[in-house]
Amino acid sequence: MLGGEVILLAAVGVLIKMFLNHNLTKDADKFRADLQSRADEFRVQLQSNASVEIEKLRATLQQTLTEHQIRFSKLHEKRADFIKDLYQRLIRARTDAAMYVFGDTHNQSLAVETSEKMLELYRFIADNKIFLPDRVCELVDEFESKLRRSVLNVEVYWARTSEYAVISAENQQMRNKVIMEAAEFIESKSDEMLKELVKEFRVLLGDAPQTLSSTAPKTDPFEKWIKSQHAIEPKN
Repeated sequence: MLGGEVILLAAVGVLIKMFLNHNLTKDADKFRADLQSRADEFRVQLQSNASVEIEKLRATLQQTLTEHQIRFSKLHEKRADFIKDLYQRLIRARTDAAMYVFGDTHNQSLAVETSEKMLELYRFIADNKIFLPDRVCELVDEFESKLRRSVLNVEVYWARTSEYAVISAENQQMRNKVIMEAAEFIESKSDEMLKELVKEFRVLLGDAPQTLSSTAPKTDPFEKWIKSQHAIEPKN
């Protein structure tokens, strides 16, 4: 009898254990399924939130890009206007210098007027250097300073000395040197510098350097205009 009870209790224990294991397995599967469902929902929500934030970020970046393009466009327009104005001023200044150096160098009023025009060019460049990179600023400064110095030297050695004054041989030699150097710069060296500046200006305005090569159209109106502006006929 005792053996039968032991067997019965053992069987009951096995059944209880199997029942508990079955329920635990069911609970675990249910918990796992519930956890997976929640994870899927969270992932979907996270992706949705991320998409919204990405769209917001994309819109913000697009707005920032548009604002930047507008500012850059306005800056480029201002730079283009300045470069055009500067180039015309450089051409006029060289022409004014040529009118004096190749003209009546003893004319004091003309000398003073020409020197003042050179100073006006200097002030204009100094006030607007922010529109130009350092390399171009150096070229412009070099052109302006040499042109202004040429006019000033001729003024000092010629306009401030009467044409009827007695001049020593040494002083006359210096006068000749000054006028020859000024004439050489205006006639040839300044032209080379202007051509170099034109290349730099074109790059700043967005033209590729190769547009200056032989492949460029021979009837380029801007090129023809530049060449016409470069022409200076010395006054006899």
